[in-house]
Amino acid sequence: MMKIGFVDYCHPREGFANRDQTGGFGSGMYASGAVGRLVSKLKKGIRIPVLTLGYLNAIAKKHGHQTFVYSDVPKDQLDLIIIASSMMHYKFELELAEQIRETNPGAKIGYIGPFVSEFPEKFEASSDFLILGEPEEVFDQLCQGTETPEGRLRTFGKVDIEALPFPDWDEFNVKSFGYAPALPRKPMLTIQGSRGCPFACEFCPYLVMQDIPLRRRSNEHILSEIEMLIDKYGIKSLLFRDITWSMNKKLTKELCQMISDKSFDLDIGVETRADTLDSELISLMAEAGVKSVNLGIESPEDQVVQDSGRKPIKEDKLFSVIKELEGNGIKVQAFYILGLIDDTKETIEKTIQYSHFLNTFTAQFCVLTPFPGTKTYVELQDRLLTTDFSKFTEYQPVVQLDHVSSDEIKGYLDKAFNSYYMRPAWFKKNGLSALKNFFKAW
Repeated sequence: MMKIGFVDYCHPREGFANRDQTGGFGSGMYASGAVGRLVSKLKKGIRIPVLTLGYLNAIAKKHGHQTFVYSDVPKDQLDLIIIASSMMHYKFELELAEQIRETNPGAKIGYIGPFVSEFPEKFEASSDFLILGEPEEVFDQLCQGTETPEGRLRTFGKVDIEALPFPDWDEFNVKSFGYAPALPRKPMLTIQGSRGCPFACEFCPYLVMQDIPLRRRSNEHILSEIEMLIDKYGIKSLLFRDITWSMNKKLTKELCQMISDKSFDLDIGVETRADTLDSELISLMAEAGVKSVNLGIESPEDQVVQDSGRKPIKEDKLFSVIKELEGNGIKVQAFYILGLIDDTKETIEKTIQYSHFLNTFTAQFCVLTPFPGTKTYVELQDRLLTTDFSKFTEYQPVVQLDHVSSDEIKGYLDKAFNSYYMRPAWFKKNGLSALKNFFKAW
């Protein structure tokens, strides 16, 4: 039996990197300006578990190993240590490994995550082994003793996600996880019904690990995990981590009906595209307990979106879907990108004004960030303003654009947050509800 430790590092000053977001690259919020800083502070309450570590914990236990979970330097003497990596905190994670060497000199130390997979050379001096790509199959072999924790290890092909054990959260501080203001009720945990997305947006960081073909678990398998999460951990909120939750519309409708039939006391959050929803599905979602939907809007300018490698969504479809979701009591969190490759001052202004027009529950504004492993990163390498990946935070311009300067993009980012959340129309429609949800979460 091995003693195995899993680390989702909380830096003493910078905190967690929310390593399950942005496809495993991690995410924080570093907006500037008065409102941007306030929203950043409020969003510190968003803390979601690293789903991959839940899977690895279950695999280790399946083979009879003892497991431990840490957010700092492990205090126990361990045989194997897995560190979840990120992009913006990778330097901290390298420092962490050096500290672990002092407290656990006999342990084999390894990293997982998409940033490690793209730049293994940055991590090799601080580790004994690296798991590149989806880690579950290789980790299973390590647990069986059929693979040695040395060098670069990789799963060839894609993991059969229905063959995986359900994630095990026993050693995790489940009470610390939250997704306010969208899902304020706790305990909150996550689930993944599918990996991959055929839309294949060129800037999407999730595809670096998951790839394009959709791999979807059966509805029966998903429902069994939901029941386990309720029975074992008493969850009140559930966040789906699928890239495009309703990619298969028929099966998604069936899943909603199955969840509704169970009459769970559960609030559900999902992420998807507006053009994969219709009236019947939205009605079923509401009946199943879906309370929040994340939608990537990016920009209202179809040509700008298309030139950035994303299939545009017709404006009338987007508007009608949002109104129908809201009419069914489902809150919409809209995501926008400022400084897409062909953006001008005029198109960025239109994006900000469009966010006001849609007036959703929340609006998140980020700047174009080319994630390593994406087609966008390959195409924009000669435009990068820095190769210090700790600055790839989604709030700092790292790409040279033709029509807008970096300082101007920063100014537009401040303007986007200030103008969005300071409008009477937002306060009237969403302000009180957002405040109530934050207080519920606290």
